[in-house]
Parts: sequence; structure tokens; C-alpha cells
Amino acid sequence: MTERRLTITRDLPPPRLIAEVVSPGKTNRDRDYLNKRAQYAAIGVGEYWLVDPSTQTIAVLELQGDVYSEVGMFRDRDLIISPTFPELELTAAEVFETEG
Repeated sequence: MTERRLTITRDLPPPRLIAEVVSPGKTNRDRDYLNKRAQYAAIGVGEYWLVDPSTQTIAVLELQGDVYSEVGMFRDRDLIISPTFPELELTAAEVFETEG
């Protein structure tokens, strides 16, 4: 089902980074954590972030061959490590920060 909704096609160069906001609910979480990971690996996306509002965590994954390996799981004031953008200076807390 997700295959039909993909807007990244095989004839386009893959993005260097995709940040996926994890949707609530078991079916959606499974899709975001498992199915999309395989789809993004298949098209060669070098770095994949899973931004999970329910756990306030960010998982950073890097494509190694044809599968992703975890760079790290970041929360609170952890500085996010990005292999694609090593100069990035962003904490997990800043990603989830809301104004108001």
C-alpha cells in the first residue's frame, strides 16, 4: 500500500537524507519503522531519521550496502550525529521544541 504513495521514484536521484515523523498507532509505526526503511534502502537513501514524537527520540540510520545500520538514538540534549551533515549542531530537544 505504501508503494503506491511513494513520491520518490527510481528515475530520480535519491535524497541524501529523509526524516520520517513516526505516525501513532501500531500499523503506522510498523510501516514507518520497517516497511519504509526497506523502501528507502532499495532506492539508495544514504541517511534515514525516525523522528518519534511519542518517545521524543530520533533514530539516525546510515545505509551500509543495502541495509541500514544505526548511528545512534538521540533524546533530550543529545547532539544528533549525522554522517551526511557532520557540521550539523542540533539536539533532539530542539527538534521537538514547541513555541508557546
